[in-house]
Amino acid sequence: MGQTQDNTTVSQKYDEVLANATVFLYLHGSAGTRTSSHRLRLYRLVNQLGYHLVTFDYRGYGDSTGQPLTESDLVRDAITVFTWLRDRVVTGNIFVWGHSLGTGVGAHLAKEIQSRSEKIKGLVLEAPFNNMKDEFRANPMAETISSLPMFEDFFIKPLEENDLAFESDKHLMNTSVPILILHAKDDKIIPYSLAEKLYQTVITSRKDPETVKLIGYDSRLGYGHYNITLDPDLNTTISLFVEKSTT
Repeated sequence: MGQTQDNTTVSQKYDEVLANATVFLYLHGSAGTRTSSHRLRLYRLVNQLGYHLVTFDYRGYGDSTGQPLTESDLVRDAITVFTWLRDRVVTGNIFVWGHSLGTGVGAHLAKEIQSRSEKIKGLVLEAPFNNMKDEFRANPMAETISSLPMFEDFFIKPLEENDLAFESDKHLMNTSVPILILHAKDDKIIPYSLAEKLYQTVITSRKDPETVKLIGYDSRLGYGHYNITLDPDLNTTISLFVEKSTT
């Protein structure tokens, strides 16, 4: 009985803290878990700015059960956590931050939220791609086989057929959420050019292109795919984005 009361008290305290807070829902990429070192750096940075961050592992990651099978599975997991947050952040602000594959989940999530007439204050896309087909074509491992006659039929078409298309460009075309795109130009996993494609697609679909911003980090900084969190000005970038998106 005492343990139940303790759990209830802790839950109530969380609800009180989140009620009028600014909260980031973080969606990680395909490698590692929510405890990977570059993710921990981001959590600390967000916390130091006075914001809260909620994250989780998709099914099959970390200590989560099940297996990730499709894009819909990952988006469903994200919607579950978003719904939990929505019920607690009563007068506060919810932002979504996706990294790598998590940007595809985040873009799809943003579309789903808007289709339900619900709202997030802003979407941060760190190292995004425009869609999985282009990301697969741009992958260095695909260079040796992309010229084969059956490349599209064997490797590209199955992405859509198996619900793995992650078409962030299409998902974000009809959304109004403010978007901040962060991408290192020396990223060897997801080329910077795909972030540029995504940016161009989204701004051309909006009446107010100023609601979308792309920051490209020079290759000489060496941030690559995982280390944009080392940017000494990232705290200012985030706080300005939050301020602009909430006023």
